[in-house]
Amino acid sequence: MTTETWIVYKTENRNDYGWEDRMLMPRESLTNILWENWTYQEEPTIPEIGDRTRNYKSESENCFTTHGRDGDWVVTRVEQFVNYNTDKKIFVCYCK
Repeated sequence: MTTETWIVYKTENRNDYGWEDRMLMPRESLTNILWENWTYQEEPTIPEIGDRTRNYKSESENCFTTHGRDGDWVVTRVEQFVNYNTDKKIFVCYCK
């Protein structure tokens, strides 16, 4: 049975570097969420302390990712939330 897993990377503090550029759509509310990932793998890879976020870039006309590299944000702690009734998991990764 597959497990629905949501992995959220966010800053430790809303005022951390780049805060004025992080907005939620469509209202453009400011957020401390850096990146998020949904996975339905049996055993997803869970981020660990010291892992880095990834930065992706597209230089193609069709917007496919053409470049990827380790980002500047480093995971400093991970919190896990599990709902055993629905087999869903959420991991919140705090970064600096």
